[in-house]
Amino acid sequence: MKITLSMTHHDAPQPDSENNLFRETHSDGRLVKRSVANLLVAISVFSLVTMIAGMLGKWHFLLDLASHLRVQATIAVLASGVMLAMLGRRRVATACVLVGIGMATTLTPYYWPPKPMTGKTYRLMTANVLTRNTNKSLVLQSIDQMDPDFVLLQETDNAWTQAIQRGLHQKYPYHRLEPRDDNFGIAMFSKHRWSKCEVISFSPEIQLPSLIAEFQLPDGTELQLIATHPLPPIRHSTWTARNRAFKGVAKEVQQRGSHRTIVAGDLNSTPWSYWFKRLLKESGLRDSSRGQGLQSTWNPTSLPFPGLAIDHVLVGSEIEIADRMVGPSIGSDHRPVIVDFR
Repeated sequence: MKITLSMTHHDAPQPDSENNLFRETHSDGRLVKRSVANLLVAISVFSLVTMIAGMLGKWHFLLDLASHLRVQATIAVLASGVMLAMLGRRRVATACVLVGIGMATTLTPYYWPPKPMTGKTYRLMTANVLTRNTNKSLVLQSIDQMDPDFVLLQETDNAWTQAIQRGLHQKYPYHRLEPRDDNFGIAMFSKHRWSKCEVISFSPEIQLPSLIAEFQLPDGTELQLIATHPLPPIRHSTWTARNRAFKGVAKEVQQRGSHRTIVAGDLNSTPWSYWFKRLLKESGLRDSSRGQGLQSTWNPTSLPFPGLAIDHVLVGSEIEIADRMVGPSIGSDHRPVIVDFR
């Protein structure tokens, strides 16, 4: 039996249908590309506005908070420019890259290579241990590995004080501990004898302890070491208190002499804040991270991108920095800062 198959007019492929399908797919693709490009432009504009807002941080705490995102904003604009170029948006991509390069130039002082230094150095380590951090052995292990001459710790309550005093008292015979039940306890440990170590408060509104110690170091040089931890500027009142604490630090440093002074701790400010720059100007100190690279010290997540540089070591004109690094995780949302100086 012979079976003959025939194709009717309705069964045959329809050229118009195929063309319509191609046009719809092509149109959808262009729509996606346009949407992605618009999103990248919006990200670039938002990042640029964030940077400009941060430059006005003198006037409001929200503007000052925007200043902390300088690195993130710069990366966002440059990355958006590259992706826009890949999408064929050459003009807007060029504009983003040029703006991003301009933003990046504000970061170059932190990567300008320092002058080489020789001679005996001392090591300082400052760390916000986080009051609720239960991994005290990790902090002690980090101190033992880094072997600093001076250790400054913030957020030390009574439990922290007992643990670190047991772990450090033999190696660091000179210590001053000011525990608190909130997040503003502070402690200083030293291998070297100080002539005096006193407690001072730099904020007139809230009496938070800071420590000032004076040393005659083994090489004959003098050193004034100030450990402090001002309030975080998360609302207007704490922003004002932090800024006044900065003024108090600057005034104290100028009165005592800034040339052989180090101020260290969790300062709750990044280098691009107006108030941080004012602290440097009024105190005569400089940021030890200049020439050492930008180093994120606070990060509430496991991702590197949101990190902020808010833990600092500021030094006087006669103090040279040989090296500066960020230490390993100690179970806190902060990482320690280690500085070798002379």
